[in-house]
Amino acid sequence: KLSSGRSNDNLENRIPNLSPGSITRLLRKAQLPNGISAHLDVKSSSNISNSKGSERLEQQNAHHAIIFGTDDGSGIIDRNLNPSLSKFDLRRYTSQQLCESPNLCQVHPTVESYAFVPPHMKSPFSRSFDSKCVSEDGWDISLIDFMIPGAQGDSSEVGGTYGVSLVFQQSEQSFMEMCNKRSSTIATVKLDYQAPIAQVESSTRSKENEDCHPLLLGENSSIQKSYNFSSPLTSFKASEGESTQACTTSALLRVDIETPSFNEKIKNQSWSERICQQRASLSTGAPITIGIVLLSSQNVIPAMRATLLHLIRDFSGIANEERDEESTERFICNPLIELLGNYSYLDVEAECIRCILHPYMCMGSRPWLINPLATCQLIQHRDDSTDRLLQSLPLIPLSLLYITVLLEQKVVFSSSRRSLLLSASIAIADLLNPLKWEHLIVPLAPSYLARDLLQYPAPFIIGLASEDEGNLELLSSLPDDVSLVDLDVGRVILAPKIAFDCNVLESHALDRHDSIIQALRSQILYLAQTLGLAFGSQLGNSSLNTDSPVYAKPEEDRSKFSSREKLRFLCRSFLCELLAGSASCSYWIEEHDKDTDKRMERTVLFDEDRFFQIKSLRANGKFSPLFVEDDGIGQFALNLDDFDLIIECFLRCQSFNSYLSTREKTSMAFF
Repeated sequence: KLSSGRSNDNLENRIPNLSPGSITRLLRKAQLPNGISAHLDVKSSSNISNSKGSERLEQQNAHHAIIFGTDDGSGIIDRNLNPSLSKFDLRRYTSQQLCESPNLCQVHPTVESYAFVPPHMKSPFSRSFDSKCVSEDGWDISLIDFMIPGAQGDSSEVGGTYGVSLVFQQSEQSFMEMCNKRSSTIATVKLDYQAPIAQVESSTRSKENEDCHPLLLGENSSIQKSYNFSSPLTSFKASEGESTQACTTSALLRVDIETPSFNEKIKNQSWSERICQQRASLSTGAPITIGIVLLSSQNVIPAMRATLLHLIRDFSGIANEERDEESTERFICNPLIELLGNYSYLDVEAECIRCILHPYMCMGSRPWLINPLATCQLIQHRDDSTDRLLQSLPLIPLSLLYITVLLEQKVVFSSSRRSLLLSASIAIADLLNPLKWEHLIVPLAPSYLARDLLQYPAPFIIGLASEDEGNLELLSSLPDDVSLVDLDVGRVILAPKIAFDCNVLESHALDRHDSIIQALRSQILYLAQTLGLAFGSQLGNSSLNTDSPVYAKPEEDRSKFSSREKLRFLCRSFLCELLAGSASCSYWIEEHDKDTDKRMERTVLFDEDRFFQIKSLRANGKFSPLFVEDDGIGQFALNLDDFDLIIECFLRCQSFNSYLSTREKTSMAFF
């Protein structure tokens, strides 16, 4: 006891001070009682960059362009690709930076493994649904979206490389027959140097950005509104001689740099002629392929797709100029192919790629110039991805996929449509909001990596193109803990073995590992069925409500919300209900060093027993939250008698740990 004459300051001096970090170390080593779990601080990366640089106009489209194709024997031996593509006789022709940006994407040496498309499998009904994938001059056309994961490897939009590839392909036999038959129908393209217009060099561009991406030309809003696309191509017909009636359609492409070597090479011999000579002397049987890839460190896939579409449509107009307007979508690929093929030479002016793509990138980016990237293209691509996933899977299989990903299981997407694999991966991760997928995600795994990735010990989302060699064998023999999502058939096959934390087994009376797996699988399937029916009733799917008199005569849905928006709302409502009550069960602990004014690692203690009590009360409609929080909808409350294992497994997920540890302490009951 202290005498009345002593001050409280003396009391503080007599209490021994703990060394900095003592409480943090104590919490790490302490054995918590049953029903209490610790959730450490997680440094979560933001999905959307809000930095000033992200709104620069050159960020609205591609940072890099790559041209690759079949080896034509023009001295590109030193540009070999990944060994997995060696049998297709492919080479990288050139790689060119398109802008000066502080956030340039990383050009991986295996980009072509993601951008390349194997030869298409012929379908007996291809003419009825695939007519626009084959050009009038016999080329298979593919426009592929893909994403190469970054070092982080999770669902964050930061760190990966996004790309769109335009690939032309034809079998060796068809190509040789085409070359032998056509004698004068090849459209050649030459580059025509024109000095930049004075208006382009006006004061609207600062000296600092003079060499940046041409999109900076539209930096002024008035220029954006008045900008109209003017094709850089000028076509004409040059007869080949009075003795023949043949005529070759040629074109000039306006560029702002001189390209004597490029024009000399394309004048001497076309790419098709070089390939024909190469295969005539040494037939490999590999398809004839050429493609262009646009890459960016940002998700600007809508603008990159639009850029390549404008490119092929404009070049098709060279041969389509005498056709009516209704047939302009019937592509003629040879003019563009010959232009791209000229980059197989080592000594052509590779930097003119930027000049060639300039007008098409401006048109591709035009819808996005006014709005910043973070609220424009990224959201648009997510919306499109969710629509594609909703169209690919019925609601009950979609609910099963949703629950499987929510419980952080291993999931494999399979489809012959490679762009759909990226869309499905982005969409299912987006439906987890406000949670976040914290594990490996590879929307399109190259065939040479697929087998190793399937042995990854932690949860993952991996996409496998079913047409790639060896993937069908992998899909038919997946590990027992991997769930398969067949996007072509529209089905989800739940893994026979569900992964779960070993603590779940200790807290239940089930004495065998197999018993809890079967019980958990049954709960997942039951929840998927009931959740799918609930989604169907809200989305107006009458087939799921045929036994109900209310839906005996379905009426027209007059709601202003799309199915995508309704699905997102329902998924968020389900998660809000699942998370409801977590704030009142959380205890924020953070050590503060007064000497250095430094805050140590924070820890959130979570009372799981109280949380289960809240879930039970909410399922019975007897609980009202003490604090104002994102309360869920009562129709999604989970009964512990039916779904106790699901809730307990969810509490062990990394996404729930991140959700708790990244919340503001003022939202919790104790801090």
